Amino acid sequence: MKQIDLFETLKINDNMAMNACLELNLEGQNTADSLLLNYEKLSGFVKKINIRIPAYSHYDITEINLIPNLEINYFLAEKSSVNYGIAILSNETNFKAVFNLETGASIKAGLADFSFAKGRVNYLFRLLGKKASAQWRLATLADGTENDKEFHISFDHIVGDTYSMMENYGVCQNGGHLLFAGVSHIFPDADDSSAHQKAKIMVFDENCIAKANPILKIDDNEVEASHAAAVGKVNDEHLFYLTSRGISRPTAKYLITLGYLNPVLDAFSDDTLKEKIADYISSGVKA
Repeated sequence: MKQIDLFETLKINDNMAMNACLELNLEGQNTADSLLLNYEKLSGFVKKINIRIPAYSHYDITEINLIPNLEINYFLAEKSSVNYGIAILSNETNFKAVFNLETGASIKAGLADFSFAKGRVNYLFRLLGKKASAQWRLATLADGTENDKEFHISFDHIVGDTYSMMENYGVCQNGGHLLFAGVSHIFPDADDSSAHQKAKIMVFDENCIAKANPILKIDDNEVEASHAAAVGKVNDEHLFYLTSRGISRPTAKYLITLGYLNPVLDAFSDDTLKEKIADYISSGVKA
């Protein structure tokens, strides 16, 4: 995995003011590289970053150590594609990301949040050209009364023949607070668009506050759209199946939870980071 030092990139431009916008154009980067964007050193320097993906290219991009109050804008040119993963494993996080997809552009995105801190995350996917598609998967853990987390994920189908899929999965335990807010908006004249949402939160104790709010805004009749949301305890039928085969109830509960959090690992191309996220998941979920 090739790491792009965004702090060094910033220093190349001597005329850049504090809190300015950093432009990162991936034109010329080897598309065979998996790119790791580390934001750790940028605190106090940059509030906005524009990242441009050239036409007909493909990149595997992972982001780590995002800084508070940062705005990231991705611009995916015609028929480009991105496998995108972001890992939030430590600090409190409050940031916004916008993905702009032109004709035929596609993204498969995943967010793994297993930090023990408050956070508010906003993602917007703007499908600007026909055949643009965006797939999203989120896995998170809200553990403890100080672990108040909000995820606001939106898709704008601005033209027709576009596709979106959102999947949000969370675990809430020890009085944690968790909110999933998803909006899929199909604009007028966006015929043949398809928008789908799934959200599920497992609540492990009665002191938790967990909400899943899927919203469909449909301004065109010739479309496909669906949403599903569930907040509750571990499925009793699944527990019965495993315990009937000799697995203890706490272990069965633990295995079921891992089963729907672990697929977020597919969004990450770096094996070391995958292992680190897997460790956070397995240690954070109580058996």
